[in-house]
Amino acid sequence: MRRFTLATLLLALEACGVDLADTTAPAPVADDDTPDASNTSDADDAADESSTGASTGDGDDADPDADPNPDCGNGRIDPGEACDDGEDNDVNGWCMPPGTVIFGGADRSCMPALCTDGLVNGDEECDDGPGSDHDACTNACKLASCGDGHQQSGEQCDWGDANGPGGACLEGCVLNVCGDGDKGPDEQCDDGNADDTDGCTSACTVAKCGDGFVGPGEQCDLGDENNNAGTCTLACLNAKCGDGKLGPGELCDDGNLDEGDGCSSECEPVGCGDGVVGLGEACDDGNKTDDDACSNACEVNP
Repeated sequence: MRRFTLATLLLALEACGVDLADTTAPAPVADDDTPDASNTSDADDAADESSTGASTGDGDDADPDADPNPDCGNGRIDPGEACDDGEDNDVNGWCMPPGTVIFGGADRSCMPALCTDGLVNGDEECDDGPGSDHDACTNACKLASCGDGHQQSGEQCDWGDANGPGGACLEGCVLNVCGDGDKGPDEQCDDGNADDTDGCTSACTVAKCGDGFVGPGEQCDLGDENNNAGTCTLACLNAKCGDGKLGPGELCDDGNLDEGDGCSSECEPVGCGDGVVGLGEACDDGNKTDDDACSNACEVNP
C-alpha cells in the first residue's frame, strides 16, 4: 500500500467537494505491517474448520467401533453380503447378524453359518472352532462318539463303519485281539480261551501236528523236535516197536510184530538160537547145543 501524507489527503478530499469542516479526521492509515481487521478471512476459515471438525485426512479419524457392514440386517443382500434375513439373522441360525466376529477376528456379518466358526448354529451339535477331530467336538461339528471314525480319549480304535465282528476294531471301539472270541483279520481261529489242547491254540492258530501243542488226535507234539527216530514221530505219535520207524532202543523195526520174519516183536533181529524158526531155518531150539535134535546151525540132526 502506498503512503500518503496528510496534506495530500486533504487536497484530494477538497477536490472532491468534501466539507472538511464537518468531516472527522480520518483514522491513520495502517502501515503494511499492521494487521488489517478486514483481512481475517484466513483465520476465520481456520476457526470454522476447527469448529466443524472437517478434515481432508485419509480416514485415520474414523470411529473404530463403527459397524464394518452397516447395511447388514436390512433384509436385502448388499455388496459384500452372502445372505441377509433382516431381523431373522441370528448366530444360532444360518445367516449371521451384524457384528458377528469369529476366530481370528474375521467379520461374518451377513455370512452363512460356518462349521468351525466357534458358533453353534443350524444343525450343528457343537462347534469349538478349528481344531482336532480327536476332541469332544469333531471338525464336522458333531459330538464325538464311538463309530464316527475318529479315535477319541478312552477308545482303543475307531474305524467308523468298519467297526464290528471280524474287523480290526470291534463295536465299542476296542481292538480285536486273540482270545476275545471274535476271529480277527490276522487270526486263523478264536475260541475265546487259552486252552492249547483244543482245536484252536492260545495263539489263535488252528491246532496241527508240529505246533508244539498236543491237540486233538495227537499223542505227543514236540514241535520242531518231532522226529521219526525220536520219542515223538513226525505224525505226533509216540514211537513204538512195530511202527516201521527205528526208534530209541530198537535194533530193527519192520512195521509189524510178527515173529520169524527177521525182526522180532521186540524189534530185535532174529537168528539161529533165538528159539524162533526164522527164514532159512529148519529148526531153532533156542540153545547152543549142537548134538541135540536141532544143531547150532538150526538144522535138524539126523
